[in-house]
Amino acid sequence: MVAVPVSSPDQTLRRLTIIVGIQWMGATLGLPLLPLFLEHRGGTPTIIGFIMASFFVAGVATQLALKTEQPQWHDMDPRPPYGGVPGSDRRSARRAHDGGP
Repeated sequence: MVAVPVSSPDQTLRRLTIIVGIQWMGATLGLPLLPLFLEHRGGTPTIIGFIMASFFVAGVATQLALKTEQPQWHDMDPRPPYGGVPGSDRRSARRAHDGGP
């Protein structure tokens, strides 16, 4: 029987985060080379344009399908929340501290 080392949840999460980051960087680095690859394989400029545009359309469609929205902290208060990171939890903390709206 092989002994498997036990790692803490923090170590496991850190390792998985690094792995996903490396995978994301690899996928992102390859995208600018796609038009050159397609041209080398005989793709016409029109086809290459359609393929590159499909990446943009897929990204927008995914965001719309998942209904992801960016925080709209600037609608209520022109100053960024504590730490410069938008988020309702920090905004409500400042409102309680400042006596704001």
